[in-house]
Amino acid sequence: SVPDECDMAFGTSQDIDSNGIPDECLIPAIGACCNPDDGSCTEISPEECATAGNVYQGDDTTCPATNCSAGIITVYTLPVSDPGNLPDTTGYGAVATQFNIGVTEIGTAQYTAFLNAVARDDANSLYNTNMSSGTYACITRSGTAGNYNYTSIAGKENYAVHYVSWFDAVRFVNWLHNGQPDTGMQTATTTENGSYDLISWDSGMDPAGSSITRTPGATWVLPSEDEWYKAAYYDPTAGGTGNYWTYPTTGNTLPTSESPPGGVNSANYRGGSYAVGPPDYYNAVGAYIQSRSYYGTFDQSGNVFEWTETLIGASDRVTRGGAFNSNALGIGASTRNGNTTVTEAMHVGFRVARVQPGAKRN
Repeated sequence: SVPDECDMAFGTSQDIDSNGIPDECLIPAIGACCNPDDGSCTEISPEECATAGNVYQGDDTTCPATNCSAGIITVYTLPVSDPGNLPDTTGYGAVATQFNIGVTEIGTAQYTAFLNAVARDDANSLYNTNMSSGTYACITRSGTAGNYNYTSIAGKENYAVHYVSWFDAVRFVNWLHNGQPDTGMQTATTTENGSYDLISWDSGMDPAGSSITRTPGATWVLPSEDEWYKAAYYDPTAGGTGNYWTYPTTGNTLPTSESPPGGVNSANYRGGSYAVGPPDYYNAVGAYIQSRSYYGTFDQSGNVFEWTETLIGASDRVTRGGAFNSNALGIGASTRNGNTTVTEAMHVGFRVARVQPGAKRN
């Protein structure tokens, strides 16, 4: 038969219409698929690209004609699969589509590179002067407005960046979305538009930015609270109610407060005393090498609170995970916090996520 002959030729048999004419052969769409983590490119279908957690460039695009450059910095991410999962008993964690989450929090050296790329005059105060002095210093600034230069403090290059507001974090992911341009300026093509539209935002009527949401074409983003929560606590193999753990180390036992590298269930929080004492307090991102979530993330308990894009109340944004100065109650799944979007504190940082343009958040 025709279908059998087609199968033997490794083809796809088409239906026959009432006139005995085969339907038109449909050639699956393929195009360039960029992996922003390492700048690599493959030519595959949009479905395969999405499954890999990468960014599809469009039908009929080719790798030789596509710039998949990894950019000034590399931000490593991991796929968070199992789309359509149910929420935890807390009500959080359900996500409809696959996405990628940052393996670690954004580090000082990564944020320093961002500042040098877009903050030569720093029109939107992406740099907090507290970063340069005192116990929690991490980045210094030299020069004058229009010619600023930024340097990570020696030995702190891999610490989680802190003293960053929600707006700072949003501008950072816009910069990633726009390909990490190095213009020295904060404009629509660098930090002010992309995954979040700050151009149309009326800062006079809405100073807290409560109207700012993820744009339909967003790629690099701040994770929503559900995305953050799923990456931290969900484990489809865990069993029990909803397949969620209490802590992001694949367990329901309180992590041990101890200095890195620790063991399989360790974190940087204040369990009676600081896990990492003075003068450092912070740990290098990913330093608790054996303590990770089911999907492979580090430090979603302790070190620094992490911004999400989700509103809490009328205008604050959710922070999750606890910090180096949190007690045991602050680092588990049941604790959610809110901060004003202009908060720049020594215990608040962020990690990023990557989504397919047009993907629903939950």
